[in-house]
Amino acid sequence: MTSQPDNAGAAVRADAARTLARVVFDGVSLRSAFDARAARSTDPRDRALLSATLFSASRWWLRFDAVLSRLLERALPTKAREIHALLVIGMVQIEIMAMPEYAVVAACVDAARLLGQPRHAGLVNAVLRRYLRERSALLAEASTDAAVRVKTCLNALPQPGLSRKRRPTLRMV
Repeated sequence: MTSQPDNAGAAVRADAARTLARVVFDGVSLRSAFDARAARSTDPRDRALLSATLFSASRWWLRFDAVLSRLLERALPTKAREIHALLVIGMVQIEIMAMPEYAVVAACVDAARLLGQPRHAGLVNAVLRRYLRERSALLAEASTDAAVRVKTCLNALPQPGLSRKRRPTLRMV
């Protein structure tokens, strides 16, 4: 077994986990964190995947963080905040971005190794596979939690910067 995974998507997911952890736990601006990370990437496909992953994961963080708390018996230690972000990224890529499940799980396991936390690779594998088995019940449970539902709905709406007067309204005809 090699120390560096050959999975090309793992590096992008590791970058996304590092960046998302800075945004969520340190309060860094998503745009500035993304710009700093994307500047290091030479492949436009990797930048596109990084962008889509970061913006989707930040938009859906509250919902999938609540799901993750139901999947874990104990909270992750503070040193594992990038693993926390990686698990949320994995669930978002499976559920929201509709990426192939097997590819997401494999890349996230390899990304845990790239993050310098190979002992958490088994945890990432187990949690994401359990999510795949129980996701309909977990998502239904998260949807019935009123606080999560309200925060997720507000967070998931695009913020175009329009005032309420100028926002289009739907009319029933």
